[in-house]
Amino acid sequence: MRDGRLTFARYAFMPNSLGYCGGPEDRELLEYAAEDTADDGMNHLVRQFQAAYPYLCFIAESSGIGNPFDSRVVESYWVGNNILDRVRPHDFHEYLTENISRRIPKRLQKYMVAKVPAGARPHHSFHVFDVCMRTGALPDQVEILDKCRISWGVVEGISGDTVSVRYEPVVLQAGKLAVGESAVRETRRAAEGLSYLGDLNIGEIVSMHWGWVCDRLTPPQMQRLSAETSHHIAIANQTL
Repeated sequence: MRDGRLTFARYAFMPNSLGYCGGPEDRELLEYAAEDTADDGMNHLVRQFQAAYPYLCFIAESSGIGNPFDSRVVESYWVGNNILDRVRPHDFHEYLTENISRRIPKRLQKYMVAKVPAGARPHHSFHVFDVCMRTGALPDQVEILDKCRISWGVVEGISGDTVSVRYEPVVLQAGKLAVGESAVRETRRAAEGLSYLGDLNIGEIVSMHWGWVCDRLTPPQMQRLSAETSHHIAIANQTL
């Protein structure tokens, strides 16, 4: 199984490159992914992600794994897996109260922490749909939320470094978030002359983040990501 830090780099590179999170070494992050080799230098890069890294630490501790760089922990945050089933809701409630709530106006804090009894989990989709909008970390336009969440789709075309992916965007319907009709998104698979996916093929399932092809997904991974996304959309709509 791939080193968890390398999986992290695949998902975190583009928002880091755009200046949304992490430190200034986005080129190094991409180089690690392209070389497919991790070392202790990556630890410093991952720890600079002030939102994602604390989630990894929390998931690792609450699930009894202990290592925030464990590949299962990293996958659980970005895509989803059964590690999230080990996280105790009480622990997650405490984590949000201690680490996230102080960044949100007091009058709004209760709405976020109340999402835990409703079934919220420490998955990237929860952070995008519920936390980012309340902390002001992202504009609240649905197009931005759609770019920031981890999406998935099927490769329909490849032209150089551009990959055409058919996916289902997140949209607003009657004032609520929803999964819309399928559309084609033009994405990138290389930057600054570097890439790590090798030869993509038409029909492969891929994940995307901020217009960047992050990784190939197996059908079970796609199903889990779809389930986590739909679950956290429903939770976000409770207080949208």
